[in-house]
Amino acid sequence: MRKIIIALTILAFFTCLILGLFASNLIPGLDQTSDSKSAINSPASPFQHNILMVHVDSLLAENPQLVSVWGAILYFPEPKIILQLLYPLDFDQDATIRASFALTAAKDPVFGFLKKINQTTEIQWDHFLVVDQQTMATILTDLTLATGVKVNDPSAMDGQAEITFYKQVCAAIFDQGKYFLNDFVWSEIIPMHIRTDLPVDTALVIWEKLSSTPNPIQCHVYEE
Repeated sequence: MRKIIIALTILAFFTCLILGLFASNLIPGLDQTSDSKSAINSPASPFQHNILMVHVDSLLAENPQLVSVWGAILYFPEPKIILQLLYPLDFDQDATIRASFALTAAKDPVFGFLKKINQTTEIQWDHFLVVDQQTMATILTDLTLATGVKVNDPSAMDGQAEITFYKQVCAAIFDQGKYFLNDFVWSEIIPMHIRTDLPVDTALVIWEKLSSTPNPIQCHVYEE
């Protein structure tokens, strides 16, 4: 099985997201240890941070269904964000990833799922972020208002359909930099539509590394 190369992702989204969570102090599980986190080790490099983004249909559902999985790698001090679709890819590992997926009672990814992702990608993921369709729709609306450009709607609930959406997100990050999603109304999605194990202090450090340089944030969607 070939090693999937992941690239930088929507850095500002994660940083603004966690800053918003910090300000609201509403998200459950933040800064708390969970069984699922044992599948994710500490960052391998001070110049790189790997975040696994899991997209489900609804975190309000009794059994949320997996829609897609994306890998986000943040590089310092460029700064750079690379995003790549990990599931679905129409590869043999799709079935094993889908079969291993489940969320705990707290709506965190279970250990077996995180372990399977680590094995199939051959990448050490530092933290996870679980979002649902409501989060995607809210970001879509905000981006459309902020840029004046209609953003591709990923409501088809298909990983491939999200590629164009994330390309447009990357373009907005490049243009707006640290002001990306600056006016985002976090109360619309917190705490019911987002789960993460990314500690606030770590998020603040990441944001500082990404926004302190005078160079614009490079953001790319890797398609191969």
